[in-house]
Amino acid sequence: MLTETWTTMMAQVSANQEIAIALAFGVSMGESIIGVSFFTPSTVVLVAKSGLIGAGHLAFLPIFLAASAGAVVGDLVAYAIGARLGPHLRSVWPISLNPGLFERGQDLLRRYGFWSLFASRFIGPLRWMIPTIAGACAMPFHVYVAASVSSALLWAAVILVPGSFGLAWTLGGQ
Repeated sequence: MLTETWTTMMAQVSANQEIAIALAFGVSMGESIIGVSFFTPSTVVLVAKSGLIGAGHLAFLPIFLAASAGAVVGDLVAYAIGARLGPHLRSVWPISLNPGLFERGQDLLRRYGFWSLFASRFIGPLRWMIPTIAGACAMPFHVYVAASVSSALLWAAVILVPGSFGLAWTLGGQ
């Protein structure tokens, strides 16, 4: 029964790689957006996709590019939300639940700038918070984009490469 279900699922994914690419983009984008990130399990989805890549059911490059691009677009949306709300971001859920959250994010950005945004990509709870606060604090856009793009590329690689190539190696280079 389980083997049959797995075989059916692999056939669907192999026949509809566009859906896998769109899903990689969507979950990666959602992870960076305030409120949406709580309902977007990008790491789980991308790790599962890495196994499908390693098993030969998906191509690495389109999933990698979609995940990276989705992360950057999500960061741009987060920045725009922060820029639009400015200091009023403090009154928006979930930041409003913890009054010191905005100030701590602001402090991280002041102290570490580029690196706070870069590192936030790899720390789930900060993934949406720091980009949004960066917009509210008017972080220079060129610095923001540089941190977003570089961290998105590394993040997608860190999540996808081990499963993609590790499983392929384990299966004998299929």
